[in-house]
Amino acid sequence: MFNATRFKTLMLREWLQNRWTWLIAVGSLPTLVLLITPFGQVSLPKDLPVTLVGTAAVCVTALLAVTFAWLTTLFTASGLARRDVQDRSIEFWLSLPSTHGEHVGAQYLMHGLLFPLGALALGLALGFMLLPLLLVKWQGLAALGNVDWGLLFGRVGLQAGLGVVGLVLTALWMAPLVFVIMAASAWVKRLALPLLIVVGVLLANLPASAAAFRAFMMTWLSLGGAVVDGSVRVFATLNVPGGKVDGDSFQPMLPVEFLTESAKDLASPQFALGLLLSAVAIYLLIVKRRSNG
Repeated sequence: MFNATRFKTLMLREWLQNRWTWLIAVGSLPTLVLLITPFGQVSLPKDLPVTLVGTAAVCVTALLAVTFAWLTTLFTASGLARRDVQDRSIEFWLSLPSTHGEHVGAQYLMHGLLFPLGALALGLALGFMLLPLLLVKWQGLAALGNVDWGLLFGRVGLQAGLGVVGLVLTALWMAPLVFVIMAASAWVKRLALPLLIVVGVLLANLPASAAAFRAFMMTWLSLGGAVVDGSVRVFATLNVPGGKVDGDSFQPMLPVEFLTESAKDLASPQFALGLLLSAVAIYLLIVKRRSNG
């Protein structure tokens, strides 16, 4: 039976074991930019709205941190499935009154959701630290007085809220990929990624499966990527004057439309198949954990 205290302990274990890797992965690049900005040059058109530049600086820094968080999760997914066996702690964890499902669930909740959410918060904090340095290097101290701080905080807050929703959706859409990598790694170890690549290439090229597999993957990638695309379009709609970026028009999207479209995408067959694939991968992962114990 599920136990909340036990589950929190498993989540705490993930934090204690991965916290330095996570902090370095998501904080290194923004911190480096923060350190070199006072000594570099900012080449931006002088006629850009100061509030827009400030808002973009904070949001882009947060986006970079979240991107590095998810890249870290994908990079380390293959090792998560074999970690307890490699460090010989599997017997200890199995001796505790916890289920295999709780172990797997705690791993994904931390690596696939709470870690990116933490990266978002860290990115926002570093973005606000970078903001005054960037504006001063761009237009001098007078730029700070030209910022509409109320508008900036409001727009950043809105994007952060949409970012939280987007990260929850991303965790759902990316679950099949992460769990398939973990399951394959548990069963075939270091051959997991090469095997998955070979299987993917075969499915994409064999006459019997090529059309269906390619159609599914293209639609799944499009629906999953719509979370990022929608967030960017909302930002551009609310912040970019004239509805053009680099002279090219974009399709506007309001926050309500973003939420509505995201909800519709969750009702798609591709999402349902992704959940089914996740369930199969989790089952195979648990079967292997039981045999290892």
